[in-house]
Amino acid sequence: RTTQNEEHLDELARLMVESGRPGQAVESLRQLLHHRPQCAATHFNLGQALLHSGQRDEARRYLERSLKLRPHHELTGRLLKTLYREDGQS
Repeated sequence: RTTQNEEHLDELARLMVESGRPGQAVESLRQLLHHRPQCAATHFNLGQALLHSGQRDEARRYLERSLKLRPHHELTGRLLKTLYREDGQS
């Protein structure tokens, strides 16, 4: 069950990424993930924050986990395909 505080933290982290402060979002999302390890959206948001911070390998791992938890999420699939293509993977 997601608490209201967790929802606010998730939203705040997403806004940090959108406003060009992905490094700040990473720490908040790591804390949130500790409380919600099975939340695909939090894995996705952390992956995006890491990607925007230049941490591609770690970002890919979180995005892969997000897709495993939510296999039909189109945006996650497209983002991973782009990462694989840019990194020379199939």
